Amino acid sequence: MPGLEFKKDPVFLPYIAGYFDARGSFIVDKQNNITMNFYGNVDFLEELNSLFKVGSITLTPSSAWKIMNRDIPKVLDNINQYIIIKKDQAMEIIEALKNKDQYISINEPPEDIDFFDYAEEEWLYFYIVGYFDGLSRWSLKKHPKSNEYYLQISLISRYSDLVILLYELFNVGYILPYNDKFKFMAVSQDSLDLIKKLEPFLLNKKLELEMALKFKKFLDSGKYKEIEKLTGELKSSKKQDSNTTMILNLCEKLFKKVTSKSKSFEISKSRFCQEAIHYSYANLDSFKITEDLCGEEKKNFQVAINIDEYLEEKIKVLSSFDEYKSSAIRRALTLYLKDLEIEKEDNELNEDIDPLDLLEELKKGGPY
Repeated sequence: MPGLEFKKDPVFLPYIAGYFDARGSFIVDKQNNITMNFYGNVDFLEELNSLFKVGSITLTPSSAWKIMNRDIPKVLDNINQYIIIKKDQAMEIIEALKNKDQYISINEPPEDIDFFDYAEEEWLYFYIVGYFDGLSRWSLKKHPKSNEYYLQISLISRYSDLVILLYELFNVGYILPYNDKFKFMAVSQDSLDLIKKLEPFLLNKKLELEMALKFKKFLDSGKYKEIEKLTGELKSSKKQDSNTTMILNLCEKLFKKVTSKSKSFEISKSRFCQEAIHYSYANLDSFKITEDLCGEEKKNFQVAINIDEYLEEKIKVLSSFDEYKSSAIRRALTLYLKDLEIEKEDNELNEDIDPLDLLEELKKGGPY
């Protein structure tokens, strides 16, 4: 099978749709400006920019190809028929661009999608390759007992159907439950078999692919010192491309609430803060009228938040309604905590009502 080329054909476009579903976003700011973002290796993004001849490349906080407003259809019209995860968002954007005065609110993608509905589509393989090229993680590891080096390739997704299809199409590796998500893993010989299959199709992970091929070459020839050097190079390149960490200062009251909720949900404080940011971005009207719970109180407590490029874009939008990034995130936490309490109270109220009693009262025209 021939490899992928940067051209607008029925092979490459599904790949780009899968890549966008994995590493892309739509962002709307307070002026109703819309940005379509692709994140990844800068050389890969420049090739996309050259192919579609729209948008611009930015390098901070991470490399991204950004397409604004009226230029978006020049890209989106080409790949929309292949988008699956962000399909509803794409349709919202298309409608909004037809009516610029329309207020735009971007909802999060659905939590459950039946990918098997697309199993008969000829383009699905290239969609999955694009998704893999966007989200897969590569690392060289050393077994603690045998001291043998091996290549590990993994992918984490909330969509079990997609991970199963990926596993079945590639016919290597295995699947594990991973918190509330699913993890595809290929290690040792499985990972080497995987790169042999995907070598012609990986455009964003070229650096990782080149290092993996070098690793195989050194492994076959027994050059273990060269593998040690290669491991260092891969760690260095991953560090440059890794997510950033932000230290957020909180007052004691907000810190205790975040700590308590994180424990009850059995997630880290970083993850809880991330969810608060996503929630507030999806509920901007409520966010605008929410005040920072800490107010003028001393902020002597700290939480470390892992921030990827997608989250950074949402923080930028929230910060446009606030003076500082940190206070915008505290407002996001305040809103999220408040709405969680309301939801909890509603659930407790509903639990107190017997559904059979409710039905009888409704028949009688009673107080419910």
